[in-house]
Amino acid sequence: MKSVLRFLKDPFVVIAMVSIVFPFVFPFTDLATEMLIFGLLAVAFNLMLGYTGLLSFGHAALFGTGAYTMGILLVRFQVNIFLGMLASAGMAAAIALLIGWISIRRHGIYFAMLTLAFNEVFYFTLTQFRDLTGGEDGLRGIYRPDLVAGPASLSVQEPMRFYFFVLFIFLLSLLAMRRITGSPMGSVFKAIRENENRAESVGYKCRYYKIVAFVFSGFFAGLAGALFCIYIKYVSLSFCHWSLSGEVIIMALLGGIGSLYGPLIGAALVTLMQDILAGMWERWLLLLGIIFIIFVMFFQGGVWSGIEALSSRLFRKPEKKEIPA
Repeated sequence: MKSVLRFLKDPFVVIAMVSIVFPFVFPFTDLATEMLIFGLLAVAFNLMLGYTGLLSFGHAALFGTGAYTMGILLVRFQVNIFLGMLASAGMAAAIALLIGWISIRRHGIYFAMLTLAFNEVFYFTLTQFRDLTGGEDGLRGIYRPDLVAGPASLSVQEPMRFYFFVLFIFLLSLLAMRRITGSPMGSVFKAIRENENRAESVGYKCRYYKIVAFVFSGFFAGLAGALFCIYIKYVSLSFCHWSLSGEVIIMALLGGIGSLYGPLIGAALVTLMQDILAGMWERWLLLLGIIFIIFVMFFQGGVWSGIEALSSRLFRKPEKKEIPA
C-alpha cells in the first residue's frame, strides 16, 4: 500500500493515468486532444517565465513556425510524420535562437516588448509570402499522414487513435522537460529567475543560459504547433497572432507558474472554458477575463498551489503522540 501511495505522489504518473482514462469519460475526444496540445505549449512557455523569469510575447511565432513548417512539408513533400515533427520543432528552435540572441540583451519590459515586436514581424512576413504560406487565406490541402516506421504503418485518422498518438508525444515531451528542469541546468534557470546578478557573480553566464532556455522552449512550442497542424489539417495566420501569446500567458498564470505541471492544468481549464463560454455568450472573452482577474488577485499561486496543498494534507504522515512517563 505504501508503494502504491508513493507511486501516486508523482504528478507525472497521476497526469498520465488521468490522460489515459480521460477520453473514455469525456464526451469530446477532439477537445481532449486540443487540451493536450495547448498544454504542451503552455508547459513549454513555462520554461521561460516559470523557471527563468523571462516574460515572452513571442511564443505564438514559435507555435506558428512549427505549424507552418509541418503544413508546408506535408503539402509539398509528403514527409514522414515523425520527420516532419522533428523538422518543425527544429525550425522553431532556430527561430527561438535568433529571437533570443537579440532579445536577451534587454531586461524586463524591454525584453517582453522585443519578443512582441519579433512576433509581429514574423506575422507580417507570413502575409507577404502568399505562394508559400497562403497569406490571409491560410495554408490548405494539409492531410493527416499515417504513422509509418519501416514496413509497419498505423492509421491515426480516427479521433481516439490520434488522441493517444498526441498523448504519447506529449508524455515524452513532458518527461524531457522534467529532466531539463530537474537537472543542474534547471537549477541555474531558477537561480537566474530569483537573482540574476547573484547568479552572474558566482560564475554562471546568464545570457548563455537564457538563450538555451529560449531554444528549449521554442523546440517544444514548435512541436505543439506541428501537432496542431495535423490535428486541424489547416494553418491560419491566427496561429502566429500575438493574442495567442496572451492566451498562453493566461494558461500559465491560471495553472501556476511555480511548477512544471501547473500550466498544463491552466491550459486544460482555459480550453474547456473557451468551449463552454463560447456556446453560452458571444462576448465570452469578458467572462474569461473576469475569471483571470479573480485568480490573479486572490489565487496568485494558481490552481496547482491548491492541488499541492491538498496533496500535502492527504499524504502527510500522522504525528506520533508522545506517551507521558
